[in-house]
Amino acid sequence: SGFFEKLGIAFQIIDDVLNLEGFDNAHKQTAEDISAGKVTYPIAKSIQYLNKDELYWIGEVLKSKTDDSKSHQLIIDRLRTSDVLDICRKEAQQLIDEGWQSLDAEFPQSHTKLVLRAFSHYIINRTN
Repeated sequence: SGFFEKLGIAFQIIDDVLNLEGFDNAHKQTAEDISAGKVTYPIAKSIQYLNKDELYWIGEVLKSKTDDSKSHQLIIDRLRTSDVLDICRKEAQQLIDEGWQSLDAEFPQSHTKLVLRAFSHYIINRTN
């Protein structure tokens, strides 16, 4: 797939991670995806790293669409301690790097190319 497709997927992965880690602004509430019962990328990725009982419990919390911040925090803590959130960030970075390699070879150096590269770095390192 092309650079912009990979950029879009990386953006969504980072957005899902930030939803669990918290945003630097008040535009979105932390763990609102859990409250909505959404299976986001980090939740799906956790299937590879958590045990059956943990996954069952997370599934039950998602199905209940609870606003219980304690349950939300337990899920976030478990995703953090199992390195799922870091793994998701690394996968997003890898997508950007792969996409950039193909784009970089196709276009000569220019201001537009520089801005696009800076934007891709922003996607990975954003906090809001």
